[in-house]
Amino acid sequence: MPTISAGYATIGTLAKQLRAQGKPRYARCLETLIRAGDVLDMFPIMKANQGTVHKFPRRKSLGSGGVWRALNQGVPASNPEVEEATEVTGKLEDRCDIDEDALSINDNSSAFIENQNEGVRIALRNTLNDTIIYGNRAAPGNAAGLDGLATRYNAFGKVVNENTGYDHVQDFGGSGNDLTSVYLLAPGVQSLYLINADNGCPAGLSIKEYDSNNGVFLNDRDGNPFRGHRTWYKWPLGLAVENVHSVMRLANIPSADVGNLIANGISTPSDSALLRKMIQMKNMVSADVDKSKLLFLVSRDVFTTMDILMFEKANAYWTPSNLERDLPPRSVGMFAGLPVFMSDTLIGTESQVQ
Repeated sequence: MPTISAGYATIGTLAKQLRAQGKPRYARCLETLIRAGDVLDMFPIMKANQGTVHKFPRRKSLGSGGVWRALNQGVPASNPEVEEATEVTGKLEDRCDIDEDALSINDNSSAFIENQNEGVRIALRNTLNDTIIYGNRAAPGNAAGLDGLATRYNAFGKVVNENTGYDHVQDFGGSGNDLTSVYLLAPGVQSLYLINADNGCPAGLSIKEYDSNNGVFLNDRDGNPFRGHRTWYKWPLGLAVENVHSVMRLANIPSADVGNLIANGISTPSDSALLRKMIQMKNMVSADVDKSKLLFLVSRDVFTTMDILMFEKANAYWTPSNLERDLPPRSVGMFAGLPVFMSDTLIGTESQVQ
């Protein structure tokens, strides 16, 4: 069985370390973030190498390929072009405010505080998962956010870096605004990973608690103070795509077509087009990608489709699987030898990539 977290730290492995170190508050928060088994728990996480930003060299072109040198013949220089790429972290913050009287009614219970904070942490998880896929700093009011994979891989044509001729965005052919995508990813510390600002906190996550006993009062919407308890969350997190070949996207998949496959199965050769396209994606992966890290990321409906087609014996490449991992159980299958992860973050209302 493949192991998704082999060789690098993930949010799940960090949560285990924090619990072993006697830091249950941080461990609980990280465990909540990955409990749903969505996007966050797929990527390694590492500290940004320059405070809140992360810089690394990225090739823009290859060398000339050398020459077959004859006697007394010179060799021209081969100078691949390299650029300095920069990835940023954004500061995701939220707070949980609880009125002191609400605490009194609940016997000042730490369990009550924990339950209220769990709702905040789940919302943070949803925001982070959505941002990794659909984040767009150009969107109104989102300049301090992050660019997700759908924003970075949102045009057809060959990628500029290294000019190797690999099409990183494939077109399934749908149009309109009721579309979905399938991603083929290769997470790794030199390819595709999360970064956090080096602020001295575990995984960059800061959790601070305040109450009226230490001089902190809360305020209502009109600015009037009242006594209570506040937990403040701050997480400077970013997404780094160091190797542009580590991501492929199959875009413009009509959600209606997926729904038809769920309802009716494969009845004509064209109904198996999605499976054929996924096989094609796997075989298009650049030689510079660590293929042991490859995985598909699909929506719940696409995952259901593949399950149903296996049940009907129309998908011989698909098998259920329990992936060896340090994380909570989640829906995982194997297709064409690669793990397939189901994600509730991937939606069926994407706009057409053109």
